[in-house]
Amino acid sequence: MALSGPIHKYSDVTVFMNWTTKARVRSSDEIQEGDRHRFEVEVDHPAVEAFAGVSGDFNPLHVDPQYAHSVVYRHAVAHGALQVAWASQAVGMWLIGARCLIHKITSSFSAPLIYPCRIAVESIIQSWSSRAGAGRILVSVKNAGSTEIFSQHLVEAGIHSEPGKPRTDLKPEA
Repeated sequence: MALSGPIHKYSDVTVFMNWTTKARVRSSDEIQEGDRHRFEVEVDHPAVEAFAGVSGDFNPLHVDPQYAHSVVYRHAVAHGALQVAWASQAVGMWLIGARCLIHKITSSFSAPLIYPCRIAVESIIQSWSSRAGAGRILVSVKNAGSTEIFSQHLVEAGIHSEPGKPRTDLKPEA
C-alpha cells in the first residue's frame, strides 16, 4: 500500500497517515456470524518506532534492540497495544466497518511478538444480533509463516447511526 496523506512528526519518528483507505460500510443485516477477514503486516523497527511515537511508549524493550538483547527475550518485542490496534483495525475497518463502535476489548498475549517478522491478523464474528446491532468478534495475531499465535482479542462491538440520521436498520424490541 502506498503511503499518502499528511505526515506527522512525533518525537524523532515520522508517521505517514494514509487517508485514502476507506472503511467498509455495512448495515446490521449485512453482518453475519461467521464473517471473516484476514490481512498481513510487516512488523519492523520503523513500524514499532512509529507506534511508540503515537502512543508515547518508548520502553526500551520495544524500541532499543541493544537493550532488548540484554534482557530475557534477547530481541526487541513489539508493543502489546500495537496488537490491540490491529484488532481495532480488523473490526473497525473491515468486519463491521465505518459504523463500528467498540465497547470492550479483552486481550491475552501468549508469546512475545519479536520483530522483524510478518504477521497475519485473522478475525471472525463469533456472534451477531441484527436486531441489537452488536456482537462479539475474535481477532488473532499470528505469525504469517506458522501457526504461532502472539495474541487473541475478544472484541465486543456494535454499529452506530450515520451522522444526522437515526438508525433505521434495527428492528424494534418486542
